[in-house]
Amino acid sequence: MLLFIIAGIIVIYLIFDVYQRFYKPAAGTKQWPELAKRTGLIYQPAQGAWSARTSPRVMGSYRGYELKLDTPRILSSPVDDGIATYRTRLVLTMNHRVKGSFSLKRRSVLSRWLGQTEEISSGEEWFDQCFIISSQPRHFAKRVFEAPDLRRRFLAVPKLREFSLSNLGVRCELAGIEADAKGLHDLFNLTADVVQRVKWVEQE
Repeated sequence: MLLFIIAGIIVIYLIFDVYQRFYKPAAGTKQWPELAKRTGLIYQPAQGAWSARTSPRVMGSYRGYELKLDTPRILSSPVDDGIATYRTRLVLTMNHRVKGSFSLKRRSVLSRWLGQTEEISSGEEWFDQCFIISSQPRHFAKRVFEAPDLRRRFLAVPKLREFSLSNLGVRCELAGIEADAKGLHDLFNLTADVVQRVKWVEQE
């Protein structure tokens, strides 16, 4: 009897693992070929088997920057969507160096309780209630997020967990697998516009 129970647990685990590794990313990224076509980028389907399997990707040159979109599989956390879950990750490589860096993170319940001593205020209460901004130097992010349009567009990305910019480029992570091609296209433009805003700030 015990062997049947153990075998049943193993079968259930394998079914769940197959769902997480194969079906879930395929279903979540079914609009990505359309996204690649719309933006002039390249769609690369998932490749490999089991632990060596790569996630679907959209990549190429967008508005003069090298861009890559993928869905890394990560360990779960209490705010995610399963025992084994995913992020939607966007990486944009800039073609110039910047004089500062910043990170924008979605506030969690824990961060609201503990507070953050290094927080930067954007100047808009609703925005600061949603995100924690850190910056080096401190004025760098403040000047970037003084633009009301950028704040509004960030607030319109409900799954956004983190957005950071440095000399290594821009890295953006959304919770789960983002399936909406239009929303991702808007995110591409938002990311490129942030880089343009940084250029403008540094030229002042």
